[in-house]
Amino acid sequence: MVQIALVDDHSIVREGFKRLLELNDSYTVTLEASSFSQAESVIAQSTFDVAIIDISLPDKNGLELIPLIKHFSPKAKVIVVSMYDNDPYVSEAINLGADAYLSKQYASDEILEAISNTLSGGSYLGSDIIKNIRFNLNSTAATKMQLLTKRERDVFNLLAIGYSVTSVSKELNIAAKTVHAHKSNIYDKLQITESYELLKMAIKSHSIKFEELLKE
Repeated sequence: MVQIALVDDHSIVREGFKRLLELNDSYTVTLEASSFSQAESVIAQSTFDVAIIDISLPDKNGLELIPLIKHFSPKAKVIVVSMYDNDPYVSEAINLGADAYLSKQYASDEILEAISNTLSGGSYLGSDIIKNIRFNLNSTAATKMQLLTKRERDVFNLLAIGYSVTSVSKELNIAAKTVHAHKSNIYDKLQITESYELLKMAIKSHSIKFEELLKE
């Protein structure tokens, strides 16, 4: 059974998510919090598999819960659901370790897919989030790289210097199937279609230095 924590200051929102999630017999909402301080206490004393958090909490920025969750429950997946569907919120959430980010407007349509993707080792950005990022952000290589999770960046760096999926799998000690999932997410987030573009993006974003390619 997948245990889920909900953090949102609106009880009607929490109740809506709870009903939707528990339509799936494999999901159960075991924890609820309506403020940062309440969530902080719950996080430190409980175990769960997925945390769904809002940013706008009455006492503090909800994004500050992400490192706490990752500290107390390292394997837990964090899904941010917010009305703020653009930067700097999205980039900050990802940099802090969020596994998924959804716009509240479309969350009911995408939350189940987001949970499934993250529990499978991938990440998820809502369709509206991707659209806003593509059309409203300065689309420099460095900005796009901020969309990648830490694990996706690990995979990206190896693919960029020529590692095969099998080699990445062995190097990072993860399944080839998981590498393929990360690779697909990387291509989508960076808006690239060819493997050679990975290297160009890596050099432009300073993820790797050109000199590193000359090492034997």
